[in-house]
Amino acid sequence: MPNATRVLCGAPHGCQIARPRGTAPVAIHRGPGGQQMSPVPQSPRSLWTEVKPLGISMHARMWSGTLTRQDAPPVILVHGLALSSRYRIPLNQRLAVLGYQVLAPDLPGIGRTPPPADAHWPAGPNVREQADQLLAWMDANEISRAVLFGNSVGIQVVVDVATRFPGRVDRLVLAGPTPDPAYRSPGKQYPRVIMNMPFEAPSLNAVFQREYASAGIPRMVQQLRRTVIDRIETKLPRVQASALVIRGRYDQTLSQPWAEEFTRPPMGPARLVPTAARHNGAAALTQPAHSAPALPRETVALP
Repeated sequence: MPNATRVLCGAPHGCQIARPRGTAPVAIHRGPGGQQMSPVPQSPRSLWTEVKPLGISMHARMWSGTLTRQDAPPVILVHGLALSSRYRIPLNQRLAVLGYQVLAPDLPGIGRTPPPADAHWPAGPNVREQADQLLAWMDANEISRAVLFGNSVGIQVVVDVATRFPGRVDRLVLAGPTPDPAYRSPGKQYPRVIMNMPFEAPSLNAVFQREYASAGIPRMVQQLRRTVIDRIETKLPRVQASALVIRGRYDQTLSQPWAEEFTRPPMGPARLVPTAARHNGAAALTQPAHSAPALPRETVALP
């Protein structure tokens, strides 16, 4: 992979970029008062990491500006069911503009990352398997602690990590929590996914269709069956990290009471932020530019 960006990773602050020649141009972003914000490449850079426990190299998209803060933990975004990191590119770039190192891995079998070497077709993982894959990728990059930002099934993955390895999680961002007990079966969950589509941005729906086709229906179905039965509510009391919970106003996949469940004690400090977005739009940030920048600043609590 000769054109991939070289990255030097290590505790405690994650990854540092080493730009090769011929990489994407850097844009200078300015805040509302005209102050210069972190210069960030206009397109993400590919990071390939050999993950020996899985027997594969995993792909991730990475954003890092020349003014990236070294005192802040990296932000790792974990995608939803059968989706790669592609649909979160707009949000990731905005987070990077605020001064964060942003990494969005394609978990095994999704996007550019192949399934684990020992996987059996159709290789639809359960929540624990994906959490272990994420941890293996973090270990391979020597990332000891990070802000974990999950969307949909990605929330189940990051919550599993937070309950078993609290020291690896600085904060949690949970956009579109699943699975709502009211729809906790494949027969109930899948129709809700379909119902979301008219509310998603047209540009996102086109990406989703390509991603689903790439992942394959057998893998999607197997993963849905294995993840929809995850009783995430039994894990929430063991979450120590503070959390921001995001629910799109038009999200058909979960109810408002279920989103509020993620903010109740004894879970760590948490609050719910409603948005005008949809199930995946809340994590992809496709709303108008005049309202979008407020979400990531609040999301990662940049001081």
